Amino acid sequence: MKSYFLICITVLLLFFLGGCSTKTQWIYLNGQAQGTSFKITYKDSARRDFSAELTSLLEDVDRILSTYKTRSWISHFNTAKTPTQIDLKTLHPFAQKMIRLSDSLNVYTNGYFNAKLFPFLSSPQNTDSLLYYQKVIAEGIRLKQDSLFKTHSKAGYDFNAIAQGYSCDLIADFLKQKGVKNYMVEIGGELICNGKNPEDELWKVGIDLPEKERVKDQYASICQLNNLAMATSGNYRKFKFKEGKKYAHIINPITLEQVTHQTLSVTVVHPSSCAIADALATAYMSMGKEKALAHLQKNKQSNIGIYIIFEHAGTLQTFFNSKFESFLTNESSSNR
Repeated sequence: MKSYFLICITVLLLFFLGGCSTKTQWIYLNGQAQGTSFKITYKDSARRDFSAELTSLLEDVDRILSTYKTRSWISHFNTAKTPTQIDLKTLHPFAQKMIRLSDSLNVYTNGYFNAKLFPFLSSPQNTDSLLYYQKVIAEGIRLKQDSLFKTHSKAGYDFNAIAQGYSCDLIADFLKQKGVKNYMVEIGGELICNGKNPEDELWKVGIDLPEKERVKDQYASICQLNNLAMATSGNYRKFKFKEGKKYAHIINPITLEQVTHQTLSVTVVHPSSCAIADALATAYMSMGKEKALAHLQKNKQSNIGIYIIFEHAGTLQTFFNSKFESFLTNESSSNR
């Protein structure tokens, strides 16, 4: 689960000019959003500065979806008295989208993606039993057509595992509407890109090795992406051992217990949506390698690429499906 804090944006706007004045300008925007960094790179012949519009867009996401902002829509909903019934059509489009998409992804992943974990995640010591939280999460919020029902006072949403991907989609949509054809949008490691980079090549993206294996400028693999979205969920850094078992900080949203499988990282490439890639990476990380691959096969998702880093017999291993293989470059590590 990713942190999602009150947005505080400081944009550094840099201009990169080609070798001659007739070349189109590349614009780089860098800053802080949603408790992490963002980078937006785009090519625009009109040399338009969209920093104000993009800042406003990210602030709107925060104003609606941030659980750390007490006046956000989601904070009001999570603390609302029950029973509560809301006409979904009256909500901000961002809230409508997140509720509907999260609900459909929960069904699609058999519960391994769940945006209703707020009562469990917001309780510092999880003082109540797991059965209690499971009941609140399963029954406390229901979506029926255009009506949203909240029937338990502790029930609530937490969109942390999808919000950064959704923000990438929103920015990409904005750029496309402005006629921008070459861009990359990255927020907290989730990204969407289109066209070519400043070197007039397809965008290249590296997949990090686990921290203990990491060497500067060295990656598990390098991908080339065009008009694609990519997101990663990982267990790289946080572990604890109990009775000989290795427990990660990733939570199984069904049992509400920490996972014990050996999957370290799941990267998903989706053909159109970074929000969906973000959610699926989270779900597949919770499932672990075997269940994730079985889920992809069962649902015949040949258009989705998946890349998994896992431990086996004390060694680092990687697996990727045929779709993901089509994105890999010759620069990718041979340690697979």
